[in-house]
Amino acid sequence: MKQKPLYLALQFFLLFSISLVSVEKKFVLEDAPLTDTTDFFRTKQSGDWTDLSVWESSVDGLNWNDATVYPNELATQVIIQSNDTVLLNSSGIKLRNTEIYGALEIRDFNFEVHGSTIGLYVKDGGEFIVNGIGHAQVGSAFALIETGGKLTVQSAQNDFVKYYLDADEGLFTFENDAVCDWKADVAPSFTGYEFLMRTMNENDVPIFRISTDIDSSTNNAHFNSILEIDGDYNLELKGTKNIIFAGGIQGNGTLKITHSSNGKFFLGDGIRTATLGNFGNLTLNIAHNLLRVQNIQVPPTAHVTIQSHSDANPNTFTRFSNNLDIYGVLDITDMRIVNTADGMIVVKDGGTLRTSFKGGLFGGGSAIVDSNNFQIDEGSTIEYYAVENQKISSGKEYYHLIFSGDGIKTPQSAINFYVIDTIAQGSVTITGNPIVDFSGNNLGP
Repeated sequence: MKQKPLYLALQFFLLFSISLVSVEKKFVLEDAPLTDTTDFFRTKQSGDWTDLSVWESSVDGLNWNDATVYPNELATQVIIQSNDTVLLNSSGIKLRNTEIYGALEIRDFNFEVHGSTIGLYVKDGGEFIVNGIGHAQVGSAFALIETGGKLTVQSAQNDFVKYYLDADEGLFTFENDAVCDWKADVAPSFTGYEFLMRTMNENDVPIFRISTDIDSSTNNAHFNSILEIDGDYNLELKGTKNIIFAGGIQGNGTLKITHSSNGKFFLGDGIRTATLGNFGNLTLNIAHNLLRVQNIQVPPTAHVTIQSHSDANPNTFTRFSNNLDIYGVLDITDMRIVNTADGMIVVKDGGTLRTSFKGGLFGGGSAIVDSNNFQIDEGSTIEYYAVENQKISSGKEYYHLIFSGDGIKTPQSAINFYVIDTIAQGSVTITGNPIVDFSGNNLGP
């Protein structure tokens, strides 16, 4: 009888031990599986690429667990989710099948991109941030900035164009409306790299946005993109080489363009239809004989002013080839347009052309000397707004005609309007403080 407590104690010990084994066994069975390098990966928070707490993994892309390794070039898919920012914090990181919906930042470590063709996708709303000297060093694939995706340049080295933007060697290919946003204090160097911003499709027009002053170095630079500004910036052309934005220019603000030699600033490449303005109020403050436009249009939503900071009198820019079609508002101030190339300047239905050139708009001694290549369409508007005496050109039919500014507006001969069924169309508006002198000429059909 005295041994019964010992027996009960042994029995309790055995039951407790069995229970512990069961609990341990159950714990092992329910533990998360180890991550295979070929799994699917996605972020669950921001952080360093090599930080395991950033990642979760899945064998099927449906059921997710905390990752036990970080992704490399063997991963089936890697997704950086929106609102997450991942830093490439170590050299030799290898990217493959990687999709950026949030942000991926590179600073001072080189990385690799692998895949059969495209190994890295910057999706709509996603951002690839360059904030140092790191670059894609080795790999078998390139990266794609999709429509709405962005390459942001916070800081960069001299070889940035070579590694990222060069059409032959650069990492990135751009879809239509994909963005390269240049915020770096140092201007990009184009030396040795003429064609920039490779496009995915022939008609794609990506955006090269500047948020700082830049210069074009001493080499030709042909951007397969549209230039965009949002603010007031300076662009300097150095040497004898040209800078071309095949898609034209858009944005709000003023771009002052200077040059130290005889290089030219081209908007449009003569192949695709380029854009002058697109949206907002854009001012080009250019040197004399610097601007060349070709196969370009001012959209209905645009308000563009072209003025000069040069002492030349008169100051000019050139329609280099094909048409300049005006659907929005184009104010050429007191500039003259060289208009001798094949093609036309056409003020379209709904478009407005404004001039303060005192010699008139078209004809001898005017803003557009070669009037044979100038056309005023039905429904268009012409405005003469000089603050000094100004001639009113004649010999073409106007639709809407505005006299504004100051001084005396004097027609060179009779001013005619579009006539439909013997009825003159359009309107005449006088605003401001001009004196309109028709004492020696007729105003009407």
